[in-house]
Amino acid sequence: MGQNLTLSTSPTGRPPAAVPSGYALRSVTEADLNVLGHLYYDSYPPGVAGDNLDEAITDIEASFRGDYGELWPEASPVAVTAGELVAVIMTVTRPPGEDAPDCPFIIEASVHPAHRKRGLARAAMVRCFDVVEAAGEVAVALRVDSEPLGPPALPINGVSAHRLASFGHGEHRRPGRVIAA
Repeated sequence: MGQNLTLSTSPTGRPPAAVPSGYALRSVTEADLNVLGHLYYDSYPPGVAGDNLDEAITDIEASFRGDYGELWPEASPVAVTAGELVAVIMTVTRPPGEDAPDCPFIIEASVHPAHRKRGLARAAMVRCFDVVEAAGEVAVALRVDSEPLGPPALPINGVSAHRLASFGHGEHRRPGRVIAA
């Protein structure tokens, strides 16, 4: 593994991103928990989102419980198509920890492999930035790993993020990654 880097960017000044045809964005809800666990598990190579599906679902439960900070549903859009949830950006209002940035923090970004390369992550990220900006926040942060997990991912306000990771520590650290936009 490479080094983890925390990046912070202004939510303003980004190019617009249209939601791809046939998809819609809405805010995440607790009713999405199990589906998000499956999405999280299916979006990464074996062992990345947990050793099994139950571990991935448990990790998503921890997100809703607030283990990684207070989940901000409005800044956590999910992409749906034909009633199926296929992508998510999960954002907390502030991450825990002394070395955490004092701004909203993206803890997860997943796109189901069958729905990649369509702009879903970009559209969801822009929706997140719109909510963060409307709330008067001046920055949003995420963690990237210096070694890519897969093919290059979406540029976020000019930063090519190969891998996003949640802010946490010890065994409560949950990786979140963007593999492809």
